[in-house]
Amino acid sequence: MLAFLPWLRLRTPVVEGPFQLFPQGVGDVLPAGVASTVAPETMAKVLGQYRDSANVPLRVVPVLQYDGRPLGADFDETDRDAIFRFGQHLAVSGMSDRRFIGGFPDDYTASGHYQVIIQAFPDPYTGSINTTHRRKGGHANVFMGQGDVHFVRPAHLVSQGEPTLNLRLLTALQAFQSLPKGVHEHVEASVTQFLLANSDSPDVSLEAESIATYAALERVSDSSQKLVDIQAKLPAILALADGSPWTARLRDELELPAGTERSVLHAWLQQIYALRGNVAHGKSAHWAPQQWSQQEHLIAGAFVYPLVLKCRLAQHGLYSLNEEDVARTLGLEKLLGDRPFFEVPPKTAEPSEPGGPTAEPTDELALGVLAMRDEAWLRMTRWQRQFDVINDALLGLALSGTIRGVIEQYESRPAGDVAAPDAN
Repeated sequence: MLAFLPWLRLRTPVVEGPFQLFPQGVGDVLPAGVASTVAPETMAKVLGQYRDSANVPLRVVPVLQYDGRPLGADFDETDRDAIFRFGQHLAVSGMSDRRFIGGFPDDYTASGHYQVIIQAFPDPYTGSINTTHRRKGGHANVFMGQGDVHFVRPAHLVSQGEPTLNLRLLTALQAFQSLPKGVHEHVEASVTQFLLANSDSPDVSLEAESIATYAALERVSDSSQKLVDIQAKLPAILALADGSPWTARLRDELELPAGTERSVLHAWLQQIYALRGNVAHGKSAHWAPQQWSQQEHLIAGAFVYPLVLKCRLAQHGLYSLNEEDVARTLGLEKLLGDRPFFEVPPKTAEPSEPGGPTAEPTDELALGVLAMRDEAWLRMTRWQRQFDVINDALLGLALSGTIRGVIEQYESRPAGDVAAPDAN
């Protein structure tokens, strides 16, 4: 058997516990240290059947080695479950830092990019294949001859840029299995729902994604089916970010009030709860008043869920929130509240906004730089602007840390040493 992820664009190997995932050139020699019982020409035939959306054979396919076994070893049902679970965790780690601000190519990935294939074949391999498809009443087998076997990447899985894999999150998700069953089952259920909600497949309706989005949030926060429960539990999990060493400084940078109330998040949860209820009972996806569209709920859910997941894992000591996690969690109120998300606001820049008239330029060069920044800011959607605000807060945090380090370096010098501190 051979396990691989044909639709994932992977540049560097990923090693996590018993899993080693590496990019393999079709027809190339295997990396040093990777054993195989499969003849090179057989592996080239197997991988060569997978093609991009233009029906061109893939040149590189990520191959998965499990538990140090040679490629070609058989996998029993337990092995396959572990491999498919790893694929799900890898997908979440690859989608956890998406920003949805556009750009091409970017690091956007959908769950389908992380599809794991486990293929059994004879060696030597002639190229024909028998596939088994599940049915409600059992299964169906389909035989394809050597000339018919072409697996083409689904058109909705567009070509990727470099996917950003949060390997710390991947490690935490794998380690979460060691916690008591009653604890990790809800997180695993939330992962399944999150991936369903982020399939991008035209075969999955927006209504199904809406139900799955809310289900993911409900399960990851260990909430009941009552609105009041998720409105209490989910914000409480996110409140873990309030105890970080960066919180006070980031609140200042984001111009947030001192309190921890999340009124916008509460309103958003109420409306996605209503949306889920409507579509689950066969009613219209729309309701009044409508502050967020169905599409905006899906975008927001795909951004909020990973933040809740990270905080939940951090509660169990398996994940450590970094500056970006904290800034995005704190910035949720402004991000969710500035809607419509993808509307470009009228061309007015307030003095307090990045890109607004904040200073008098002293020369033509400075004037030109400010004008360019103003114009770029005015072309941004509301969603992009709020991310710009968050990024500016992170930059301010980094600069304050640098300045503090320079001061501490200066103050720690021996008495009488007046040489300028090294800021580099």
